[in-house]
Amino acid sequence: MQNRLPDNVHVLQSLHVLTPETVIGMRKPKLQELSFLAKYSGDIGKLDEQWQRIETIAWPKEVIPDVEKFCRKVYEHQDASGERDFREVAQFVLSLLSLPISNASVERVFSQMNLIKSKIRNRMQQKSLESILHVSAFMQRNDICCNKFVPSESMLSSFTQDIYSKHAVYDDADTLDIIDL
Repeated sequence: MQNRLPDNVHVLQSLHVLTPETVIGMRKPKLQELSFLAKYSGDIGKLDEQWQRIETIAWPKEVIPDVEKFCRKVYEHQDASGERDFREVAQFVLSLLSLPISNASVERVFSQMNLIKSKIRNRMQQKSLESILHVSAFMQRNDICCNKFVPSESMLSSFTQDIYSKHAVYDDADTLDIIDL
């Protein structure tokens, strides 16, 4: 991984300080010491104030083991005036934790897209392609085989000729180009 992402490895390695135990614990580093601070584009003074104050709140014990639940709770926290007083720090932490460490997942989606929308199926519209990709991803996540998939009534009702373009022309290379009028 260090060979593929030499400039970002230190950022990925430093994300361990974003665990709830570290953020509200005694060993929390200063915000200025964090290597990923350069990724923040907002008011650093406000972020620093929230970072320092976050440990003063008695957070529910059930959210501490789960980073996502903890961040959601931090984001939703309101001060006495009803203002979300940790919004910036929660949004920043969640955005950092959602960064992909590689582009493999994006490459997989493009491969699946190329398998689905081939030269034979070139009239397929984007909505149909997205739907097929969503169903495929859902089935993979839930370990469902395609022969056990049962479409709902709403799925079947939207499966009409409208999913294909009505206007198409052939160019000089004998490939079909779609023209939506």
